[in-house]
Amino acid sequence: MTSTVMDYFKANPDQTDALHKELAKMSPYHARLQAIRQASLTCCGATEENDGSVSLVVVDRATFDQLQAERVEIETRLAMIDRLIKKLDAIFADAEKLDTPIHRKTPAGIRAAEVSWRATCSHRQTDDFGRPLPTPGNPELLALVARAEEAMSEAGLAI
Repeated sequence: MTSTVMDYFKANPDQTDALHKELAKMSPYHARLQAIRQASLTCCGATEENDGSVSLVVVDRATFDQLQAERVEIETRLAMIDRLIKKLDAIFADAEKLDTPIHRKTPAGIRAAEVSWRATCSHRQTDDFGRPLPTPGNPELLALVARAEEAMSEAGLAI
């Protein structure tokens, strides 16, 4: 299954974007998981059972427990990133259904599209003194911005 967010990240990595900073950590997380699996095996020893089969037994419990705690932490972080990607993909799919152009496939890109919409809005109003009044936001884009902000805050990230 393709992901709009991941495809955009691979094509346009941006280390100033909070989402892209988190996505850039995925490869090191996966590499660390592999290293943890290998290190976990060094904490084990083989024992022969009565039926002749061989099984692994944890020999160095402290190191093994430390490695497993780190593994759980990394897997939790990766699961959080996966959930975030799915939520953002759903937001971009909804934006596409609404025929709303969002060029940067990031939460900041959604906000930028909303700001751009306000700037290009042709029905600028003025007060009695001729000063421009703030343009009301596009409700569809504002809803997408709110959903993106909520998804990012659930992941512990800021836009």
